[in-house]
Amino acid sequence: SKMDKTEVILIKVSSVKFYQHSKRQVTQYKPVEHQMIIPTYAYARFILMFCEVAKTVLPPAMMDVREGNYELLSKQAYISHDYVDIKIKTSEAQNGIERIVSMTMDDERKTKTPKPVTFPWIHMGKVLIAMRRVHEDLKQTGYI
Repeated sequence: SKMDKTEVILIKVSSVKFYQHSKRQVTQYKPVEHQMIIPTYAYARFILMFCEVAKTVLPPAMMDVREGNYELLSKQAYISHDYVDIKIKTSEAQNGIERIVSMTMDDERKTKTPKPVTFPWIHMGKVLIAMRRVHEDLKQTGYI
């Protein structure tokens, strides 16, 4: 980042919404991209927090038969000048209720709050493995 002279990790999620108006016609909308910027000095603590959330035992998914936007878990932390918020909520999807992970990192020095990065809860393991690989690469190259 040229402004702050800090190195950052960028988590970017692209999603496309599909809507079915009739039995044969499926409409696709433009991809929506959300990103989250994590300073490298806070990355290890962020991974620990994410791992803690991933290890939390949630009620069985069959108990999620509620309305959308029901919050199952919320974890917040303060790392340097950043507020980190990870939530697991239920959301209505095409095939019923689905668990969604929402992550935000809000810098207290800035006025604008970024939009959360969201992805299906079932992919938490893959995301955690990818984040750990990036962390190992940073260690091996000497950035941290």
